[in-house]
Amino acid sequence: GDIAVLSADGRTIVTTEAGTGFDPALTAEALGQLAAAAGATVEFSIEGERMVGTLTPVPAVAWSVLTLLPARQAYAQVTSLTRSTFLLVSVLLAVVGTAAWVIGRVITRPLARLADAAGAVAEGDLSVDLPVTGRDEVSYLTGVFNEMVARLRSKTEALDEANEALRSQNQELAHLSMTDALTSLRNRRFVMETLDRELSRAARYERTLGVLMMDIDSFKAYNDTHGHQAGDEVLAGMGEVLRDATRDADTPARYGGEEFIVVLPDTDLAGAVEAAERVRERLAEEVFEGGKVTVSIGAAEFPTHGKEPGEIIAAADLALYAAKAAGRDRVMAAEAD
Repeated sequence: GDIAVLSADGRTIVTTEAGTGFDPALTAEALGQLAAAAGATVEFSIEGERMVGTLTPVPAVAWSVLTLLPARQAYAQVTSLTRSTFLLVSVLLAVVGTAAWVIGRVITRPLARLADAAGAVAEGDLSVDLPVTGRDEVSYLTGVFNEMVARLRSKTEALDEANEALRSQNQELAHLSMTDALTSLRNRRFVMETLDRELSRAARYERTLGVLMMDIDSFKAYNDTHGHQAGDEVLAGMGEVLRDATRDADTPARYGGEEFIVVLPDTDLAGAVEAAERVRERLAEEVFEGGKVTVSIGAAEFPTHGKEPGEIIAAADLALYAAKAAGRDRVMAAEAD
């Protein structure tokens, strides 16, 4: 800029004439601003142009030294630095944004996908299989996760198979616990539960229920004559006869020894006698190792002969003994009280 020596009234004594193009003569206002600053930098105007300058007094001669520079030159470095800084920040933001996008693609998104998959597995979805797209730590973690899910899926499938096998075995055991091994008919415990349930249903809907008690005639003598194996053949054959001669809704069972019972839902006494005759006639068609066998049957019904299982069975038993006493190989109906 320019340097000038001014007198006390502000007149120029000498100047460097550095080519600023401005007359260093100052207005009283500008001179007052510079003098008040006492050597500090002041920004002021000369003929409408912003200038930057300092006025330093020289006490020995009552002069002052004026340093003068146009503001546009004074701030040129600042402006250039501002632009450079703005450009640098813009480049840095672009680099950081690109890095963030890359990190999102490489790390953040795979981690989010992995977290979502872990949540799905926690809720029981074992069909998860994430893609492994690289060789970084996240890809390694994804591969380990997929292997863990695959093992868990394999163990779950094995456990399901074991549970299904156990369920099947339990069903078989339950069936065996309620089935007579020799005749493959239901056993006494099952038929008593069925009779109790059917009696409750018949009472609720005001229906009838038939019960047959039957005993193979002279079975002890047959056993003693032809042996226990032949006797077992007769018992097994009786099971076949009962399955063939009864309805799907009926429940034939082995009551004990050579005694059998049949529960006949929605059947009155006449229907029970008819069903008993079918059994007797069907057994007459069978030929066993020791020859033909016969059966005596007693029939009773609910509610005529009782309302409890024990009462119905007792009435059918009495009819059975009556059939035995009358000569065997016959059906007798229980008498009403």
